[in-house]
Amino acid sequence: FQRKVQRLENSGLKVKPKKKKVTRAQKELEEERKATRLTEEEIAEKKAQHLAKKEQTDKAREEALGGHPEDVDLHVSAGGGIVQENIYSVSLFTSLTDLRARKNNIEYLPEDLGDLEKLVHLDFSANDVRWIPASCTRMVSLQILDARHNEMYELPSTFGRLTSLHHLRLDHNKLYTLPESMANMTELRRITLDHNNFQLLPQWLDKLKGVQIFNFNHNAVKRFPGTFASFAESLTELRFAYNKFGNVSTMFTRMSNLKILDMSGNPVRFCRVFVCHVVCSGVPVLHVLFLAQLRLMRQRAQVIHLHESLGGCTSLVELYANFCSLDTMDIHLAKCRQLEKFEYDGNSMLTYPPREVSLKGPSSVLRYFRQILDCPRTKMMILDGFDLAEVDRIILRYPELTWLDMSNNNIGEVPADLRQLQVVEHVNFSSNKLGSIPKILSLMHSINDLSLDRNGIEVIEPSVMLLTNLTRLSLAENEIARIHPALFKLTTLNFLNLNDNRIQKLPGMIDSLDGLVSLGLGSNVLEEIPNNIRYLTNLKQLVLFGNKISKLPEAMKYLQNLEILTVSQNNLKTFPDILAVALTNLQELWLTHNKLESLPPEMMSLKSLRQLWLQDNKLQALPLELGHLTGLKVLTLTGNKLKEIPRYIKELKIVQHADREDGEEYWQDKEQDGFSMGEDMDSEMLSQAETMPWTRTAEDDEDARILSITQRKTKRKKPKDVSERETNGADDARDAAKATDRVVPKLSFA
Repeated sequence: FQRKVQRLENSGLKVKPKKKKVTRAQKELEEERKATRLTEEEIAEKKAQHLAKKEQTDKAREEALGGHPEDVDLHVSAGGGIVQENIYSVSLFTSLTDLRARKNNIEYLPEDLGDLEKLVHLDFSANDVRWIPASCTRMVSLQILDARHNEMYELPSTFGRLTSLHHLRLDHNKLYTLPESMANMTELRRITLDHNNFQLLPQWLDKLKGVQIFNFNHNAVKRFPGTFASFAESLTELRFAYNKFGNVSTMFTRMSNLKILDMSGNPVRFCRVFVCHVVCSGVPVLHVLFLAQLRLMRQRAQVIHLHESLGGCTSLVELYANFCSLDTMDIHLAKCRQLEKFEYDGNSMLTYPPREVSLKGPSSVLRYFRQILDCPRTKMMILDGFDLAEVDRIILRYPELTWLDMSNNNIGEVPADLRQLQVVEHVNFSSNKLGSIPKILSLMHSINDLSLDRNGIEVIEPSVMLLTNLTRLSLAENEIARIHPALFKLTTLNFLNLNDNRIQKLPGMIDSLDGLVSLGLGSNVLEEIPNNIRYLTNLKQLVLFGNKISKLPEAMKYLQNLEILTVSQNNLKTFPDILAVALTNLQELWLTHNKLESLPPEMMSLKSLRQLWLQDNKLQALPLELGHLTGLKVLTLTGNKLKEIPRYIKELKIVQHADREDGEEYWQDKEQDGFSMGEDMDSEMLSQAETMPWTRTAEDDEDARILSITQRKTKRKKPKDVSERETNGADDARDAAKATDRVVPKLSFA
């Protein structure tokens, strides 16, 4: 405008400037300024004072530095608005190596800043600098330049003379291009251009062979230059989030060193090819992958998902796929065994994995996928504890399954298609909502181990007799009141668990199950045991706790292989002497919470006895013959009416269990929770259990020989035949046992 006015005046034309309207307040302000305006003499006097003060300051500085400021190596740092408009006199320190002036109001860099030829680190970020003077390119030793958060539109054309530069940070400026001379900066290792106005990347990037970190997030770049693949060979970190890339499927072919990749917020059109090339085209060591807020363009009925090739990133540690409009996630993601952090929030339309699994969080999703992915190798499908409402149909893809565990879910029905699993042997649907024994399971003749605990089952279906190969059956903690005769057709059974039901009578047909090794009838309402139990000669473990049994039948004397007998929480007043003589292989005898007043002297015949549990009875004395049980390791007598400790008891070598530190509470749990298969357990089952994908603990190793048929109950049932007074006494005794359990002997008296 001024040049135009000058031309008009030179041509002889008069320009009448437009008169501005002046308000009354402005007139008063102008009059006040005229009244206070300095005269020429006053201005000259102030200039003289300023020059004198400056000369005095310079002289003091020279004296402090010994008169040679050019030889001083200093670290100058200014911030917080100390420098208001410019940097003055810094060139005086010619040996300066580190200059930082962050967060000031600097608008211009001085021309003589380039005289600092020894400067290594220059930081003037968070200022208002509009350009870098060309003279600054003389700083040949500069290695780190931080110019973030300024107002620069371009760099000087000679910027490439800074050939020693390693780190260049130009984030949050207004740059739209880079000078071509930067192709000579072969020492560059890090370039960050986030939050600028770039629409194209320069073609000469392939000349920078050593760059390891290249970031240009939040720009408007639509494509990579043709030479980018060559430039990317040395990259370990690449971030181009929130640009305008629509297809980047051909630029990851040589990134063999890339560890961090961020492509969030781009409008990707071909997601399947996109993710496939990201992973498979030469990114074997990728550690962190950002796919958050990808604006994936859906084509017709295309299903958007993470491609299965993502599993090729075996070194992947972090994956972010938030707000990507994903429909499914592929199970091959489980191949990333080192994956520790996985985020997929904002994908509300996920149809797989099941919603119940995805709501549990990333760790559950990965565990779910890994169980499925490991299936071809382990022949096991263990999907317990996922709150599934139905059986996942993906199971049908693995007809070679031998072990299926769907326990601790909310499954109400077993699909008929499950019959396709023709070789499955172990099936566990415990802790679900089946309500009855699924008939489809009866048609799967390969099953030899079936667990249906805690399902609210009231009736044993006749179709169960079709499971002719069944060796283990567990129906604990249901509502069964009657044992159907069809159950006794399963002559191959060696393990039967009916604990925690409502069974009132044990049919005499029990003798047909003469192959039983373990039988659990605890916590029912049985009042007697039939004499036909004599035919179960192979029985090693018999659990009868929590019933209303007042007398043990003498027919039990034929159970000479019995090793563990549990009859706690009943109404026993005596222990038959004939059983004490006959059961010579008995190792554990549980008689707690009964009404025993004495023990027969024939107890001395139990030479194999290792554990004798007698707490909470009415014993007033112990037989002298008990002192002959030299193999006894555990003896509990709390809650009785003993007046003194017999001398022969003191002579017994009763010691605490060597591998257990849970005290008496553990043994109480063991007594009520079920029974074991003993040492004759199927060796193949043990080997499969050891290959389970879950983590084994010390207690699991201890219990490898004794597998509990049911899990420990969260809320234990009260004994049905023990009065309130005896229950309280048991609690007191248990507390006393806990207190004395830290002492050496496993022997306690109330």
